[in-house]
Amino acid sequence: MKEKIQVSLPVELAEEMDSIVELLGFGDRNKLVEASVRRLLDQYKLSLGRVERKRLRT
Repeated sequence: MKEKIQVSLPVELAEEMDSIVELLGFGDRNKLVEASVRRLLDQYKLSLGRVERKRLRT
């Protein structure tokens, strides 16, 4: 299930995103944002796992 949200970005960031979208062939900003958020959450989950393992060792 997808939930739609609206985000305001500085113009410079939006322009940079457009350059990346074109360079990497994402198709549109939404796909780039979705892929970026997924990657961010994956990294966050990995970090939580590392912290938890470290805490269990001490």
